[in-house]
Amino acid sequence: MIWLSILFPRGRRRYIREDPSTAYQRAAHYQIIPGFSGLFVLQMGPIISAVADLTIIRSASEVGWPLRAIGLAVTLSGVFLVVASVRAIGLASVGFADEYETTPPAHLVRGIYSWLRHPIAFAGTLGSTGLIIALGGNIALAVVNVAVLAIYGPLEDRRLQGVFGEVNASYQRRVRRFVPIRRPEVLLDKRMPGTPA
Repeated sequence: MIWLSILFPRGRRRYIREDPSTAYQRAAHYQIIPGFSGLFVLQMGPIISAVADLTIIRSASEVGWPLRAIGLAVTLSGVFLVVASVRAIGLASVGFADEYETTPPAHLVRGIYSWLRHPIAFAGTLGSTGLIIALGGNIALAVVNVAVLAIYGPLEDRRLQGVFGEVNASYQRRVRRFVPIRRPEVLLDKRMPGTPA
């Protein structure tokens, strides 16, 4: 979380200030790839733990097929959210590339991003929690993974506020962080008020 809230934003500002033409390449090498790797391990920690200790993985008769089916459905929901997220904002945005342009891109609200502000983080938590349920793993690890969302959300909101400014503040007021309940004023495929055309 220190990476997300302190190191990544500072590095972004420094790399853009020093040389905008190489800012993204430097950030990818020193911050984005290591950061994604760390977040992946955090999200997958419960699964890695279950696989590492095969005694945690219970047989189908111990877990029960209904619980396995629920776990698989939750996992597939996570996969769906990742795909929907990438389709909505593009792979470059997922990898932060557009945040390193001299003029940040317009803040778009479309697809899954008109329902959730952080669908990829939510998807990772769904996927790992679903697999833990399906494998009969240690639910306490999955609960910790879910609890991390409570820390991640505000930190990511703060980081995005630094990139997009008031436009992001307006978006935060209109779209919920992790609860997919649409607020009536959010319109699909529309630029947020105040963004350049």
